[in-house]
Amino acid sequence: MSSHGLSSPPLRDARSASIDAHQARLDASRQALLEAVAPTGRMSLHPITLVRSIGNLGDQLIAAGARQLLAGIRYNEASIEEAVRSRGETAVLMGSGAWCGPFHEVMPAALDAIEKRYSRVIVLPSSFDVSVPAVRRALERSKAAIFARERESYSQIKTICDARLAHDTAFFFDFAAYIVPGSGVLHVYRSDAEGKGRSPVKGDNRDISTAIDTLDEWLWAIARHAEVHTDRAHVMIAAAMLGKRVEIHPSTTHKVMAIADYALNDFDVHTGVPRGDVAFAPMDTPVAATSGVGELRARLLELGRESLRRLPERTNPTSGEPRLTIVVLSWNRIEQITTCIASIAQHVAIPFRLLVIDNGSEPAVKDALSQICAPHDFLELRLLPANLGCAGARQLAADTATTDYLAFIDDDAELFPGTIEHLVNALDEHPEACGVGARIVLPNGVLQFCGGDYSVRDGVIHFEPLAPGRPFDDSSVVSAPCRWVGGTAFACRRSLFEEFPLDLGMATYFEDNDWCYRIDRQRPFSFRTVADAFVLHHMVLKERNGSTPNDLLRSVDFVVPLARFYEQHGLVQNDLFGFVHELRLPDGSCDVAGARLLLELVAAKGKEWFALQWVSGGLSSLFLRRPLATITGSRWYRLANIYWSVKRRLADAFRVRSQSG
Repeated sequence: MSSHGLSSPPLRDARSASIDAHQARLDASRQALLEAVAPTGRMSLHPITLVRSIGNLGDQLIAAGARQLLAGIRYNEASIEEAVRSRGETAVLMGSGAWCGPFHEVMPAALDAIEKRYSRVIVLPSSFDVSVPAVRRALERSKAAIFARERESYSQIKTICDARLAHDTAFFFDFAAYIVPGSGVLHVYRSDAEGKGRSPVKGDNRDISTAIDTLDEWLWAIARHAEVHTDRAHVMIAAAMLGKRVEIHPSTTHKVMAIADYALNDFDVHTGVPRGDVAFAPMDTPVAATSGVGELRARLLELGRESLRRLPERTNPTSGEPRLTIVVLSWNRIEQITTCIASIAQHVAIPFRLLVIDNGSEPAVKDALSQICAPHDFLELRLLPANLGCAGARQLAADTATTDYLAFIDDDAELFPGTIEHLVNALDEHPEACGVGARIVLPNGVLQFCGGDYSVRDGVIHFEPLAPGRPFDDSSVVSAPCRWVGGTAFACRRSLFEEFPLDLGMATYFEDNDWCYRIDRQRPFSFRTVADAFVLHHMVLKERNGSTPNDLLRSVDFVVPLARFYEQHGLVQNDLFGFVHELRLPDGSCDVAGARLLLELVAAKGKEWFALQWVSGGLSSLFLRRPLATITGSRWYRLANIYWSVKRRLADAFRVRSQSG
């Protein structure tokens, strides 16, 4: 394929013919887009409003291309926040990938709000996933002209809205100034929630879309290389337009592969083989020999074998009917769950059943997981058509299992000899125990926790891990009663889920905190730590690191269940301040009043509203450090106060009705 961009002199060979064909298709897209934005013969005294989307430097390339596309048309440019507060005749929303999970919260809500304020709305070429309920609802009720940027998205939306097909506006950017030969290979794999963890990430990986400050610097970073390997759509587009050889890998959405199939067949773009598809560890191969935590894993194996010998013989039968079902949930993390399943198969000596639940992963992951699970008669695989969340899938497992005991293991965890046996033994020896939790070790050799406690101070509940940061083999960490066990690895009695079902309203995170808190309030200290049950947890930190739109959108999934917890229990979880840094006061203390107000708003208005307001700056007045009198006079406080009043009246009415009944 051509080593030149679109603005280069054409080459008189097959490569130039490919570029000419691409240019012809691009011209057709240009015509379709301009006709939608400014129809022939339609005169308007009012300029078009071009609405910026949110995102990283890839989205800046989309914006730069959109500006060049509309260069001959009179328009004003506005942020989403400005657009939803103004009015006009025609609004044009810049293209985006934020109509797909996991960053789908803002654009559907923005479309709905903007359509109420503008006579005509056009959505420039974007990727869509209508399996996301908020996306489908927004498109079904929309009267906008909506452009897909690849065939997969078009096929999903063509029957539910005014759907059209055209090239991503990044293709209209003039790349000529950045065309240089380049040398070496640039590895750009996602470091955010859209990364799959399956791409062959190299030691020199650099996620330039989040690590670089300007579009100019981002383009030069690509231009200086001869080859680019990536799972980012706009790194792929820019590299192809700059004449680089491009190796692509899928993310958790379809957009990378679909854009390549629709728009880049004439360029030097090739699909790489994901590491997860070629390097699965066979079940009969020791995990220690195939993955790299080395000395730590070897020491955990040794400690596990020693602890197994200390168990009473009755706890370690090698035959008989299983008393325990081990449940592992997974979503688009094939490498992690492969290692997890291998550790279970190798190291659990007692009879057991293994239930693996795939929580609506993409088809390729489901296919790979089916191949891994097929040879094992102790394993049942359930492939869910949609993501039920952790709470929904775990409750489903509890409702369908038949054994007396259940053990839940996260898919990024590894078991060792004696882990499951010690958990079962603890339930046998302590009939008063509701659930028992393992000693959770991080890859750096320190403890994440071994059970937990909690305390309530000034309306804030602090879930406090026990023994965090201690050496993994610290002998002072012992088995004992506690007040909660983490969801990473724990065992319990199946009947517990009948009496205390998981709250399905906490679909994403913190369902284990809520579950344990509800149980502990009725049966204090009925959980136990099991110090001899070792688990290695390949955890990815959850707390928010920055303040980019993607950082905020990633945090939304954590704040929403915290709002649900507050709604149910009237308590602010201390974790909230790790995700909403704006609630930290200048002196380092926490703005508890602001936190309550925020959580009430999230509970009342919903996830999509919260995401749109947060990303577009609509919550800035809530986060200002002002005197209480000023806060209580704000529209945020008045809205929340109305909500509180209505909620209290409904609760009082329900209580009176129940008493009279």
